[in-house]
Amino acid sequence: MRNPKLNGAWAACALTLGNLVCGFAAIILAVQGYHEDWPFNQVPALVVQGAWFLFLGMLLDGFDGRVARMTKADGAFGAELDSLADVVSFGLAPAVLAWVVGVKTGIPHAFLWTAGALYVASAAIRLARYNVQHASGRKSKSPDFEGLPSPAAAGLVSGLILLGGLDDLAPQIRDRALLALPVLLGVAGILMVSRIPYIHVLSRLGRAK
Repeated sequence: MRNPKLNGAWAACALTLGNLVCGFAAIILAVQGYHEDWPFNQVPALVVQGAWFLFLGMLLDGFDGRVARMTKADGAFGAELDSLADVVSFGLAPAVLAWVVGVKTGIPHAFLWTAGALYVASAAIRLARYNVQHASGRKSKSPDFEGLPSPAAAGLVSGLILLGGLDDLAPQIRDRALLALPVLLGVAGILMVSRIPYIHVLSRLGRAK
């Protein structure tokens, strides 16, 4: 006999692991892109692919919680696995992509390192805070969140990288976009750990973190 709850748990975990693999793929592509010869101030195809993998991870992340709740299979294991995947895909991977782009653009390493470390640490704090609130029953049923959701923060960083990879974009705009990456990393990190309320459209489809 089929167990819908067990099947739902497996399906949700598969989606979550797919998100994790997307983050891993983005990091690998960033490393490969680092060793390429880059066009002047233009993001190469490998790094652009890495950014697209993060958007795919966001899509999978938007459905894993929904599948778990629809099948009544949501639980502590799924929540913890989800956060572990998110800290890679929406914490570490965007920072690595941005670091590689920044180094190739000529941004000082110390500035990139500081901004990237702030972003990664903030993503981890944001996800840990969400888990604590959820476990204690203090999570609000409102569509508002405290702090910028980690997928949204990753989307901002990835979007700027994709902008830098557009062939038809004016060079001046592309240069400014790439130079803004470390600033965006730092701002996104601060917004994630802030208490500013956000309304996210995807919160009505899946759990936002």
